[in-house]
Amino acid sequence: MHMKKIILSITFVGILISFNSCVSPEEPANDDMLIGQWNIIEVYVDEQTEGSLQLFDFIVFERNGTFTLEDDNGLHHEGGWNENGTVLTMTATNGTVYVFEIIFLSYTKMQLLQTITNPDVGDITIRYLFNKTSDGTFYESDYE
Repeated sequence: MHMKKIILSITFVGILISFNSCVSPEEPANDDMLIGQWNIIEVYVDEQTEGSLQLFDFIVFERNGTFTLEDDNGLHHEGGWNENGTVLTMTATNGTVYVFEIIFLSYTKMQLLQTITNPDVGDITIRYLFNKTSDGTFYESDYE
């Protein structure tokens, strides 16, 4: 009788473990991965590298839905942000709206695409490659 309880207990534990292992892990939400400071490492305009073009240096996304952007002149722009999975929209306090397509996002790397329409030259696409680390160190660019 005692051996039967042990076998039944082992079988029950095995079934519980197998059910638990079938649960797929949840993907992290984009808004969770966005939180923190993102530093630009490369910019491409119409898929051509633009080493000298640096419209801004970094963006900080806060959990409360606000952002701070520092441009290449050291000026700070602030406002609110939201994302819907594929689109990141940032609205500055001065009314300027930045809209980006999220191409890639992880906890340490991000790639955004911005399309600007100019009546004189047509559409211009700008691809931004960002790095983020908790200790402020940078990774080499391995986006391709």
